[in-house]
Amino acid sequence: GFEALDKSSVGWLVILDRIVKLIFYYFHERAWFASNFGVIKPKNGKEIEEEQPYKKDRLSESFEQMITTVLIILFFIYLSL
Repeated sequence: GFEALDKSSVGWLVILDRIVKLIFYYFHERAWFASNFGVIKPKNGKEIEEEQPYKKDRLSESFEQMITTVLIILFFIYLSL
């Protein structure tokens, strides 16, 4: 079987996991924002996005999620000390 990991090792493993996910998420959002998926272009050439009751800017939402992830990483660093 497997031996149990100590608290510090688990903390660093979680931190590494969060950092890797943050990097993948960042590049995924950049690619998604660069694509025109879901954007309707009428005949006059102006872009019109689909109507939604409330839609946050994708970049500000991405920034909020990145800040949240950084705070979670700092919390796990604190726990692993």
